[in-house]
Amino acid sequence: MSLVDLSVLTKYNLPGWRREVVFFLDRDVVYVDMVGGVETLFIGEPHLLAQIRDSLARILQQMRYKPREFVLFYDQIYMDFGGEVHIPGASG
Repeated sequence: MSLVDLSVLTKYNLPGWRREVVFFLDRDVVYVDMVGGVETLFIGEPHLLAQIRDSLARILQQMRYKPREFVLFYDQIYMDFGGEVHIPGASG
């Protein structure tokens, strides 16, 4: 894991979803990208994240009020709407 990756993980270790992240160096990736105009942090397996990214882009097209940021931890999605409002999405 690079120092940049560690910095990204630390930035998103917010009280709204403080948790330990199990990160497999041989398999998992961490990156930040814009999806539908929303900054999104991706953590997980590359092929799974690509599928989730496509679905997330379609969902964002239908949303009236978009979050400021998305955080995807493997199979969990967290939405940050600002003002200390963090909404965990469904997992599984």
